[in-house]
This record gives sequence, C-alpha cells and structure tokens, in this order.
Amino acid sequence: MAETKKKTNKELVPVLSPKMQEVMAFSIELSKSQIVPTAYAGRPSAIFAAIQYGKELGLGPMVSLQNIAVINGKPSLGSDMMMGLAMKHPEFGGYEIIEETDEKAVVKIARVLSKLGNKVVWYTASFTIKDARRAGLIDPSKSQSAWVKWLPNMLLHRAKTFAVRKAFPDAFMGLYTIEELNPERGAQELEEEYQAADQIHVRVVKGEEAKEEDEDSKESSSTKKRTASASKTKIQGAK
Repeated sequence: MAETKKKTNKELVPVLSPKMQEVMAFSIELSKSQIVPTAYAGRPSAIFAAIQYGKELGLGPMVSLQNIAVINGKPSLGSDMMMGLAMKHPEFGGYEIIEETDEKAVVKIARVLSKLGNKVVWYTASFTIKDARRAGLIDPSKSQSAWVKWLPNMLLHRAKTFAVRKAFPDAFMGLYTIEELNPERGAQELEEEYQAADQIHVRVVKGEEAKEEDEDSKESSSTKKRTASASKTKIQGAK
C-alpha cells in the first residue's frame, strides 16, 4: 500500500518542459519584485498562470501582469485592453463611436470576413443610463463614484466591451472585463486612471503656460533691447 501511495504521489508531481521551467523561474523572480500588482506579489504560481493566459491572447508577460485581473477565479481584462486586442485581429476593420453622452453610448465595430470574400460586417452595441441603473451601477449617494463623476466614459466602456465581444467571439471566448465582474473595483480603477490623466493634462497645460510666459519674457526683453539700441542710435545721430 505504501508503495502504491508513493507511486501515486510521484505521478501527481507536475512535470514542466524546459520552456515552462524558464517561465516559472521568471515568475518566482517577479513575485519578489515591486513592479507587479499587489495581487501577484509573492505568488509565483498566479504570475505563471497570468503569463500563460496572456500568451494565449497574444500579450507579453509584463503586459499580462499589468492588465489581467483574476476575479472569483475568472481572468478579466479592462475594456481598453480588449479593444486594443480586437484592433490587432487580422479581420479588424475599424470602429466608430456613434454616440457618447450622459444618457447613452453607442459603438460600431467592423469585421472583414475573409471567408466571405472580405465582406465587411458592422456590429453595433449600446449601453444606456437606464441599463446602468437597472444593473445597480449608479448610486447618487456616492458622489465620488466614477459612475457619477465620469458617466459618459463609463457608459462608453460598457458599449465598447459589448461591441468587441459581438464582433470577435472567437478571440475573447466569453472573456469579461474587470468592470463587469467587479463593478466597484472596475470603477475604482477607472477613477484612478481618469485622475492620473487629469493630473497629466494639468502638468501639460502648466508647462505650456510657463513656456509661453518664458517666450513672452524673451520677446519683451528683445523688444527692450531693440528700443534701447534705437534710442542710442538717435542720440548719437543728434550729436
């Protein structure tokens, strides 16, 4: 019995190919670093799984770790990443934002069907404020919620996600976004993204203003020098 148990235990030991061993070694080292999201810190097996899943989607190791989140055992992506992957699909034919308001977002995505003589088929998806309320996403009492502060953007994220899955089910195979599996977490991440974008915008604007002030100062200084030079010339002429 002991020998059987020992043999059974030996059979349960996973055998990794040399390539997989390299990925695992890489995952172990990454788990010790501070560059991975906190959910992956100290968890080499989770890092290994994320890298392998990302590989199936065509993502590199570091991009996978920064964009794949596991929620209730299911891998998920942000809506922008899903759109980015759709744009890399060989049959992607472009997309268009038809509407983006506080009430509704509508997105169209074109797919060029090579098996049908490159026929272009448009897939349309929408998400409205009524849909958001029906799903319990909007809570007026939470004034700092992304769904209150950035409503048009949030509606657009959902519409883009639905359109991408409609157009490319073969690429995403039912993959959900972070916002769909965990609306609160997804809204928080998007809120941080929008705040960072605002800060960058403020820094850029301030930088441009400082540049304009510097140019005005130089121009003023140059004008003063020309005026002083002209005055000096007149005085010398008078003499």
